[in-house]
Amino acid sequence: MRQVIFICLVLILAGCGLNNAANKRVFIRNNGNIVTTYELDGGSRILRSVTKDRNGIAVTREYSYNSRNELAAVTRKTPYSGGETLYINHERDKADPGRLTRTTKTLSGSRSTGGQFEVTYYYTEDGQLEGMMQTDANGNVQAKCAGD
Repeated sequence: MRQVIFICLVLILAGCGLNNAANKRVFIRNNGNIVTTYELDGGSRILRSVTKDRNGIAVTREYSYNSRNELAAVTRKTPYSGGETLYINHERDKADPGRLTRTTKTLSGSRSTGGQFEVTYYYTEDGQLEGMMQTDANGNVQAKCAGD
């Protein structure tokens, strides 16, 4: 949950001060020490982050995006492992391309045994997002949330 809050904070701060000319860096500090560094492009997308774990070892994540500027892959690297990549595929409603219907996340890499998760989005009759549910490759519900 902390990472989500930090990323949201980074995006808010970055949106306030970025121009489209060059990459920028945002630092998250804890007691004066830099614990996470985010590198953002001119469009405020996170390109790379480096977080120090509790032992002071750097964990690097590299982010890539598809043609719609949606997150398409995140590669995680540490000095201890070769790396893992989470690939993200976004499916849209054919009648309404602005409406996301399903996101498939596939994990591959040196330490993972591979895994696939699917997020399905549910909408009200008037097109408002009502909720979503994440399942694993066996159909087991991993997470779900619904609106009011």
